Amino acid sequence: MKSYPIQVRESRSWERNARGQRRTQAGNAKAFSLREAGSHSLRVAYAKKKRRIRRKRLRAARRAAVIFAAILIAAAIICKIMAAEEPVEVPVEEIQQETEAGELPHKATGPERAQQEPIQETRSGSGNSRNEYLLARLAMAEAEGECIEGKAMVIRVVLNREESSAFPDTIEEVIFEDGQFTPVENGRFDRVEPNAECWAALDMVLIDKWDESEGALYFEAVYNGENT
Repeated sequence: MKSYPIQVRESRSWERNARGQRRTQAGNAKAFSLREAGSHSLRVAYAKKKRRIRRKRLRAARRAAVIFAAILIAAAIICKIMAAEEPVEVPVEEIQQETEAGELPHKATGPERAQQEPIQETRSGSGNSRNEYLLARLAMAEAEGECIEGKAMVIRVVLNREESSAFPDTIEEVIFEDGQFTPVENGRFDRVEPNAECWAALDMVLIDKWDESEGALYFEAVYNGENT
């Protein structure tokens, strides 16, 4: 009796098992390939995300640098403007040294001097108007060595000129008119202050109405022998 059919069945069973194993291996290989592909895609996506984040940070850093530079430039400009606007203060000692060395400061004109000179109070308990102060100061500059009447004569001449049509209409303009009073021209007027005799002479003229000038518009300056 022959056993061939049994061998055929066993052979076919073996072939089926072999095909099943091949399919399983193929499936495993395919699944592994899919996993590999998925992992690669994740790595690529992660790398792209990191690059995007890095680019954003770089852009933010550039913007911050530009803003900081703009702030520094603005601060420098403001400091420069403020420095240009600050007045330059010259020490009094330096001015005195220049004057002693022969470098005379700028001589102010009548209107400029009127704005620069403050109204001063030199008699205790009484405030003087600007015109009174200028008259007493001119009396000191023109007739410091004279008696009270000599100082009063200087004041009276200024008042006579104010009333004359040949001279300016105000005391201040009369005193500071160019070429009229030598102490005003040479700067002595700016260096002196009225003493008690000058104020007494002013009171004689303004309060006591003293007037022995006979309307004189000039007087003779003792210090140089010239008419002033």
